[in-house]
Amino acid sequence: MSKTAMMMSSMPDGQNKMAMNKEMAMANMEMSKGNARGACMHYMRAQKMGMMKSDGMMNRGM
Repeated sequence: MSKTAMMMSSMPDGQNKMAMNKEMAMANMEMSKGNARGACMHYMRAQKMGMMKSDGMMNRGM
């Protein structure tokens, strides 16, 4: 999780960074509850958002 957090800090501000931050917070919340499955789901979503282009892949297929 620390690698993803470091990657987030180097990202430019934008929708992807905000969404990624939200997913990381939700992953932390799930881990504190003891729900590893939920935490993993949110963490994987955050990682995918980190790999997306800045346009959010909205123009895919156009």
